[in-house]
Amino acid sequence: MRRVRSVAILFSVLLLLGTISPASAQKEPMKPVPGMKEVPGQKKPEPQKLPDLIIESLQVPPSATAGDDIGRQIKLVVKNIGAGLAVGTRTHGANGYMVDLVLSRDTSVPAGFATYSATFREDVLLKGGRASNTEDLPPGAVQSYPIGAGIPADTPPGDYYLCATVDPANRVTESNERNNTKCLPIKIAARAVALADLYVVSFKYEGESVTAPGTFPTRTVTQGESKRVEVSIRNWGPADAVGDFSVGIYLSTVYGGGCRPTPIRLWSTTVTGGLRTVDVRTFSTTVTIPATLAPGNYWMFPMVDDTNRIAERNEDANCYNSVPLRVVAR
Repeated sequence: MRRVRSVAILFSVLLLLGTISPASAQKEPMKPVPGMKEVPGQKKPEPQKLPDLIIESLQVPPSATAGDDIGRQIKLVVKNIGAGLAVGTRTHGANGYMVDLVLSRDTSVPAGFATYSATFREDVLLKGGRASNTEDLPPGAVQSYPIGAGIPADTPPGDYYLCATVDPANRVTESNERNNTKCLPIKIAARAVALADLYVVSFKYEGESVTAPGTFPTRTVTQGESKRVEVSIRNWGPADAVGDFSVGIYLSTVYGGGCRPTPIRLWSTTVTGGLRTVDVRTFSTTVTIPATLAPGNYWMFPMVDDTNRIAERNEDANCYNSVPLRVVAR
């Protein structure tokens, strides 16, 4: 009790001497003392409000073909589910968030910007697959972004995932950095290879066109007799026929020879240098019925690429209508 009175007397003396003023004694806050308990009602500093970016929606086709760009079939929506502003590149340049779209065999996408490649590799950034012109997103805001999705042409066929990641490089500080990726399955089919397609487009026997099957009358020929024929070929395929190939005229005991070469080859020539798409070549020649051929009924037919040198879209259409022949002895 005496100590309290002493402190009060000392305080009064200091006021009289002018060392402290009543105003300062009332306004100057008490400095915290180590170990002192928090005063009830004292305001705490507010925590920083952070954004939280997610892929709100991702729609992809169930399948695609290697080499295709399926960007128009993809719907991508980003949302900020956090409490702070997520800045985009339009206002903050490289410090704003972006969105990457990658092709992966699993749902585990490495951190950081994905790398584009024209050839397939795991977690490859698809051609046009980066949304780099992004908007600021206040809390609760959503934004859709168009995005390219050019699949590498050499992607092996199989099951994959298309994965979209918002802010892959962590340019925006978020309250949750582990919910930025969404993956959906997609099946990739092999790219169809453009091939040539060789056809016999016309066949003439002694100047007469051989048209619909079964409409050309039977011709009688003698062993060893020669006849004039003309055959025209065309490449109907979307690709050139590259390399040399041959055209032959054959005899068979069945109609069209089953569109296969037979042992009775009457004539053959080589088409040097191949045949470009939609180009036509015509050959006129004389064929001779073998003198030793047994008398009977035969079919004469032309065949293009009879030795299968050219890979074609349709390998079973290399023949044409046949001429029915009755071979008689000399």
